[in-house]
Amino acid sequence: MKKIEIPLYIIITSLVLMDLLIFGGILYKFYNFDSTIIAAIIAFFGAIIGGYITLIGVRSTIEDNNKRDLYKSLIKQHEAIVKTIKLFSAVRGEVWKYHFDHVPYARCNIMIKEALEITDGIIDTGTRATEKVYDTLVEYNQHIDHEFGLIFQDDSIAPDKDLYHDIERRNNKCMEILVSERTRIQQKIYKNHPK
Repeated sequence: MKKIEIPLYIIITSLVLMDLLIFGGILYKFYNFDSTIIAAIIAFFGAIIGGYITLIGVRSTIEDNNKRDLYKSLIKQHEAIVKTIKLFSAVRGEVWKYHFDHVPYARCNIMIKEALEITDGIIDTGTRATEKVYDTLVEYNQHIDHEFGLIFQDDSIAPDKDLYHDIERRNNKCMEILVSERTRIQQKIYKNHPK
């Protein structure tokens, strides 16, 4: 609930209650209504107003709790994305190291597969991030699996140099998506910070 709404509701409620008291006084003074009937009418409208005030309070509490839950969820997603970026950066570093040490690409592919599949590895951590991060990592993993099958069926699918360049291009694309998702989640965190 916005801070501006609360004084507005207090003013409206006060005006309605004052109107009820004035209405009850007019009925009693000019029309000689029994005071118990007037009290019953005032109590009835007072109960309706009380229920309305309770409804406003409950709505405000639910909205506040939803904002806090969203904020906690965004924080967890952000932590998962940051961890995924760290793990993925380590894999990228290893790919470069393998490439500069002239290690056959087949060994590099196995290293990447292991990094993706271990518990608390890249894919596992990505599941706790956003859907876009997870989809990107799954697509990357499918490419690595496809290459793995091709490499061990036929060693001559492409020269190692071309495979290293292809995987680096894919690594850069994947990292770009991870960083953009991290930035998007950071902006959502700042926007949804409970005050």
